[in-house]
Amino acid sequence: MSPSYLKVHNLLDEGKVAGAANEFQSIFAPAVNKLCSEAGKSAPKRYMMDAKWPSRVKDLHALTDKAQKCLNGGDKKASREALESLRKFFFYLHAANRMVLSSDGVYAFKKRVDRIPDNGELAQSEIAKLRALKVKIGRSTPSGRAKTDKPAFCRDFKQWSAEVKKILAESPLSSKSIAELKTITNKFYLKYGIDLE
Repeated sequence: MSPSYLKVHNLLDEGKVAGAANEFQSIFAPAVNKLCSEAGKSAPKRYMMDAKWPSRVKDLHALTDKAQKCLNGGDKKASREALESLRKFFFYLHAANRMVLSSDGVYAFKKRVDRIPDNGELAQSEIAKLRALKVKIGRSTPSGRAKTDKPAFCRDFKQWSAEVKKILAESPLSSKSIAELKTITNKFYLKYGIDLE
């Protein structure tokens, strides 16, 4: 599901909403339907700790249907929000099953960075939280692309981490630095922050 999700995301970025809707309908939604039908009542091994699995399956199905409707309707903003809801669903699903995945760490870092005002100041407490999240990513279980190409992930993480460290060391952070932090983090997220399995 992850490659299809990323393709839908990228097609939306390119303004190709119809292409995104087609990709979602032909690849992503059938993968969700397969998961829901095969594991509707008993969770896959990966999610065996989840006592709420049957209700989560219903939630996943509802979120997928909503995303498909938004994409079919051509509403780019609503489609983005629906895709974000799906990513958030998997973030919480992994957390509920005590899975500490690198992709979820990258996602959590990106969400925190996204909340920084473009021209606002960043409190020291927020900088400390970002630094702690960055360390957590490096110590978590590789997932998604980080798992399939660990040497590339290690190299890219080291480079991204060094750039983030340099930016966060600035005092105060300029709006240009905040924009750069958002840019490099989004790029890293698109490569290593999506794991919907």
